[in-house]
Amino acid sequence: AALLERLLMNEAARVLERAYEMNGHTTDASLDEASLHEVVTSYLLMFHRTTDDISADEHRLFKELAQQGEDDYYSGLAEFGHDMVRNFIYARRHRTNPFTPQLYSFELAAQIVDALVHRYGRGQNAECTL
Repeated sequence: AALLERLLMNEAARVLERAYEMNGHTTDASLDEASLHEVVTSYLLMFHRTTDDISADEHRLFKELAQQGEDDYYSGLAEFGHDMVRNFIYARRHRTNPFTPQLYSFELAAQIVDALVHRYGRGQNAECTL
């Protein structure tokens, strides 16, 4: 079980790296909140498709559908990602300085993605039992 979880987390990190790349960031860059939301949305879109092997144009199209609300499913994914980021930020509020702009490292983004994958999986399991 531990090996499987480690393999899944390695895959999640690889997809997260690709999400950074698709949004013009490197993994050593610190992201502001807006950029973090973009990266998490990209991650979710690729995670849902179970591949990160999509073109930049295809990726941009999926993000536009999600952000414009033209596709309920992709909009729901984007909203789920947005909620997860906001929940993460809220949970950390006592450990951050409210008077300085908050920046988020790749490691923090990976923590969000880890929580997101677990929550997403539970939601998918619930849908399967309906």
